[in-house]
Amino acid sequence: MIIITLILCTLGLFLASVFSNGLSRGVLMTVFGLGFIASIFFIVQNDYNHFGMKTVTETKTTSLVSTADSQGPSMLLYHPLGNGTEKVYLYRTDIHQSKPKTTQTTKTTNTVKVVRTSPKLVTTTKYRVYKNGQAKFWFGLAGNDHQFVSRHNQFDIGQNWLTLSDVQAKKLAKTLKNQQASLKTAATAYAQKAVLAAMQQTPTMTTAQQQAVAKKAAQQYQRQVIAKAVATLKQ
Repeated sequence: MIIITLILCTLGLFLASVFSNGLSRGVLMTVFGLGFIASIFFIVQNDYNHFGMKTVTETKTTSLVSTADSQGPSMLLYHPLGNGTEKVYLYRTDIHQSKPKTTQTTKTTNTVKVVRTSPKLVTTTKYRVYKNGQAKFWFGLAGNDHQFVSRHNQFDIGQNWLTLSDVQAKKLAKTLKNQQASLKTAATAYAQKAVLAAMQQTPTMTTAQQQAVAKKAAQQYQRQVIAKAVATLKQ
């Protein structure tokens, strides 16, 4: 409506200056002139200072699964931009998702938080909407309702997750593949040693209990190897 008012005041000024005279001309030009100035003022205020608008926040939570191959350690990957201070995160929200999604860069920030709960992505998006029906009546033609303001992605990942760049992840996968045979042998020996130590404390351990100890020890050894490899990659 404010745009229509501006157009009407502009036409009114023109018609008053051409067809009216005397006192009526001065009054009409003053009225239409003030209307013209007021319309311009409020249009500028709405456009630059968001007059008549308010900010609302929408929060969306989705589950998060490893970006990398499910056979390896759980990972959240990112692709560095520029000098590396800005990152585009690559993530998956479903194990059946073939290609990872990417975070946007426009007015978007990202944080990574280690949690004890299930991994998830919490996206908080802010929009500007009209404060009320009156504001929508006056500025609705501008088409700026539900205008995007900013977005924040918080990645809640597990304690055993790795946060690596896509290049680092490829190097890690290559390193582990090249050492696969030796790592398997070393993990088996590490697990056997752990079982022997456990049986010294509890000689009556069942086969199932021994297998559980061996599995836990093998996983622990794997985490240690991966941690060392990651530390080397980040040097």
